[in-house]
Amino acid sequence: MMSSRSHPQAGVGLIELLVAVVIATLGLLSLAGLQAYALRYTKLSQYRAIATQLALDITERIRANRVDATSTARYEFKQKFTDQLGSQAPNLSYSAACNSATATCNVAALATDDMAQWRATVRNLLPDGSVYLEPDAAPATGLNLWIGWSDPAQVTGGDRTVNE
Repeated sequence: MMSSRSHPQAGVGLIELLVAVVIATLGLLSLAGLQAYALRYTKLSQYRAIATQLALDITERIRANRVDATSTARYEFKQKFTDQLGSQAPNLSYSAACNSATATCNVAALATDDMAQWRATVRNLLPDGSVYLEPDAAPATGLNLWIGWSDPAQVTGGDRTVNE
């Protein structure tokens, strides 16, 4: 005759295995999400480094073209960031008149050429790169310089946010 012995442990190993698989799956999904955020923030830090180099570039251009205390006033660009985005961006072409060793440019022409080249570089290196440059009220004391760009991960359709 068969004994009616109960087995309280029957099936427990399978349940433990399923719980372990669920926990491992959640852990792997979390790591995948963490990797995606790491890639995004790496790209954002790259954009910040590019913006820092671009700020250095324009300040060196201003310093090199400085003749008197009013020279920085020629490097002024006060258009709103939203007006510089996407299809609303102005024509960024520049003349090659000041780009040769034999060229004879005055301070104003060189400043205009510097700004056009620099704005084109900002536009090319940063997604929806936009600038705001305003000399301080007192001549030769400094500049207010803002460089903005859109975070490609945040852009959905026509909705854009600008990082500054």
